[in-house]
This record gives sequence, C-alpha cells and structure tokens, in this order.
Amino acid sequence: IMSETGEEVEDVEVELMNVTDNAMIMDMTNQTGTYAFNAVDYYDGYAINPTKTTDPMNGVSTLDLVLIQKHILKTDTLDSPYKMIAADINGSSNISATDLIELRKLILGIHETFQNNEPFVFVDQDYEFVDPRDPWAYDSTIDIYSLFVNEEEADFIAVKIGDVNNSAAFSSAQESASNRSSGEIKLMFNDQEFKAGQEVELSLNLEESIDLVGFQLGITTNGMLDLIDTKATGLAGFGSSNFAYSDNGLVISWNQLEAVSTERIMTLKFIATVDGYMSEALTLTDNVRAEVYNDMLEVLDLSLEASTEVESAEEFVLYQNKPNPFTDNSEIAFYAENSALYTLDFIDINGRLVHTVNAVSSKGVNRMMISTDELSGTGIYYYRLTINNQVETKKMIVMK
Repeated sequence: IMSETGEEVEDVEVELMNVTDNAMIMDMTNQTGTYAFNAVDYYDGYAINPTKTTDPMNGVSTLDLVLIQKHILKTDTLDSPYKMIAADINGSSNISATDLIELRKLILGIHETFQNNEPFVFVDQDYEFVDPRDPWAYDSTIDIYSLFVNEEEADFIAVKIGDVNNSAAFSSAQESASNRSSGEIKLMFNDQEFKAGQEVELSLNLEESIDLVGFQLGITTNGMLDLIDTKATGLAGFGSSNFAYSDNGLVISWNQLEAVSTERIMTLKFIATVDGYMSEALTLTDNVRAEVYNDMLEVLDLSLEASTEVESAEEFVLYQNKPNPFTDNSEIAFYAENSALYTLDFIDINGRLVHTVNAVSSKGVNRMMISTDELSGTGIYYYRLTINNQVETKKMIVMK
C-alpha cells in the first residue's frame, strides 16, 4: 500500500474476507507498506479491504484550506483525482464550501476527527478513473472471485483526507525526516509587566511584512491570563470561525484567496489572573504547527519572540464603558494597583459637571454602573477618573 507519490504506508489494517465461508483474517502493513496472507484456500472467493482510522491531523494544515478554496473557485484546480478525493472532507462525493468549514473545525480542535469520513481512504491501484474530474466512483476493495494462483499485485493507493499538498507522513521513518518548511519568520510581541486583575492588550506582528495568504498557530498563556477578545483588523474575513480556545489554549487558522501585504497578525486582549510578565506567560502550543503561507504558497515556520524592553505595569487604567453608546445603564471599569481614594466625574459636552462618585478602590479591577437617570439627558459625556494624583478621561454616548 503506497501513497500517490510512492511513499509506503505503515500500520494499515488489511482485512481479508473469505466470501465463500465468511471467514475473516487481518494483517497490518509494515514499514515498507507490505501486507501478506499466506494460509488461504485456493478456489475460494476473497475481498480485500484496507482501513486506517488513526491520525486525522496527519498532513492537514491551513495551507490545504488555501488550495481547496482555489479549486472551488477555479483559480487553480487540484491536478489529480487522488487530491480531489482528499479534498472531499465530508464524504459527499463533491468539493464545496462545507468541506472548508469541516476541515477548519478539525484544525482548530473543535472536532477530534472527521465527522462523515475516515482519515484515510484507499483506491485499488489498478482502478482507472473514467473521468478524473469526477473520481468518487473508485473501487475501495479488491475482489478475487476465485483464487487459482498466488496474487501478488493486490495493491492500493492510500489517500489521506484533508491533505491536498502531499505533506502527510506515512511511516515512522518518513515522519522523522519530514520537513516541508521553506524557512522561518519571527512572530514578535512587546514584553510587558502585568498585575492580577489588569486588562492587558497584546499585538502579535511578523518581524517583516510579507504577502500573506494564510497562517495557523496555537498559543497559550500558561494559566496566567484569561482571553477576553480577539481582533485581526487587517485580515479580511477574520471572525469567530477562525479561532477556538479551550484549557489547552487558543488555536487560530486564517486564509484568503488573494495575498495581503502585511506584518500585522492580530491583537489579543486578556485579564491577568496573576502578577507576571508577558514573556513568561506566552508560548506556542503543539496543537497545530505554527506557520504562515506567502503568495508563492511557501511554508514559513513561526517562532515566538518578545522584545528586549519590558513595559512596566501601569498604576491605574481607565477602560472604555460597556456598552457604548447606551440607553439605560453602562458599566465603567478601571484597574488600580492598590486600594486608594478616587473620584469619578461625569461632564457633559458643555463642560458642566453633572454627576460625581467618591469612593475607595480595591486592588485590581473595579467596576461600577452608571444610569442615564444620573445624567442630564442624551448626548456626549466625558467621565474623568482621579486617583493617586493621576487623571484619565474617556468619552461615552447616551442615546434614546
């Protein structure tokens, strides 16, 4: 059993069914992709059926999404029937946007395996595709109607579902030598100090601008920060379907048809759960291989690197009220390094003081609600926080 490109496929379970007496025996392919059945009866009929249900992520990446999307939109079609079979993620005998959705869910870890397909499918090596552009009527078993002589050419082509660029490793020997990267690029961030309860914003940027068509990465904060928001303003179409997070961290997968020249990747917003530094908290995970893809469809490995200068944690931060604009109530929050007296003034567009709150803050994030009943009608207001002889002001809008 071999791949389309000739790699031997290890650990395939091959079932031999004697259709004459319904007896079944099994063998596993070795490192050379070979299987054998020796103790068989002549003149009986047999069916040979290979299966491999493990390792669904083998050879799968966001680059496959790029290539499948190009095929769907007919800008660059897949050049073999085996690649088309691999692109049919949901086993529906066609290639559509649904396949893109299902494959991205696998990459993001939302699904642990394919929902309506097996990780590997197998095609009789002697099968001739009547129409290579419509390959799904292939023979997946080899039938021997009556065994008269030794059969030494019952061979199969293995197809790894989701892998349309032939990057899967099919044996342990190949896996150790597999490297499809064309180089490396650094993913940079500013190191910064943070305090427990503080809201922290982090920008992730490539070390240089490239013509980007996609990327994927897994990232964790090692329990030191809780993610509250994810933004990628420079990446078209980026939304909630491009990321997923769990106790193991955040996984991101994004691609688009046309390359965008950028070094900006995304901005993450966290609430700190402990005191610490960003360089201590942030690491790449092995959920997916961290990599980007340029307009030549080259793969560049991503490495994470913090700036050498450390931004100190601020003594206090005033956050934007939520929601804004608002019609009834809105929450105002601020971070204070220590407990202290504070004053929060509300000023209308004409500079008139309309409401004041005097209180004592607690260490960490403080929250309070402001009601439209405490203000003087609709319009633009400014709220000004004074604490420890420091002042910060933000704008809010009251609507009907």
